[in-house]
Amino acid sequence: MTEEEKIGLKKELEFVLRAKLFFTADVQLVPEESLPRFEIKAELTEDIYIK
Repeated sequence: MTEEEKIGLKKELEFVLRAKLFFTADVQLVPEESLPRFEIKAELTEDIYIK
């Protein structure tokens, strides 16, 4: 993806977020798989057994 395409994508995402969700976002594009994976789901759920 060229730098020009990245700038266009960033602007488009910011526009859609503003139009649909009514807030202004500063979108930052990062390389694929550069964000850490979090397995928080297991920590946020609790099993409840009813007898």
